[in-house]
Amino acid sequence: MRFEEYQINQWLENITAEEQAEIKRAFSMQYNVDIGLKPEELASLDMELLLPLRDLIRGMVLTKTNKPNMQGAYNSLRLRKLPRKTEFGAVKDSDE
Repeated sequence: MRFEEYQINQWLENITAEEQAEIKRAFSMQYNVDIGLKPEELASLDMELLLPLRDLIRGMVLTKTNKPNMQGAYNSLRLRKLPRKTEFGAVKDSDE
């Protein structure tokens, strides 16, 4: 088993069957190839397809597990005095 296959199998433990179906659908649309997510199906994939598949799955899992706290961020900035003036122009380097 290649390391990338191992990584994919580890990430797949963190997502539901519906999410796996969505991954297969999105990947098939993007790369015009039908894929399976079982270990024997992953073993038959070329590395050119295995790497983006791994990254897609990793991104989905990381997005699910690392949700930003928007309410907390809003509350922490709500009472601060934020700049209200916008200026446009060239930024000069200190070397000039």
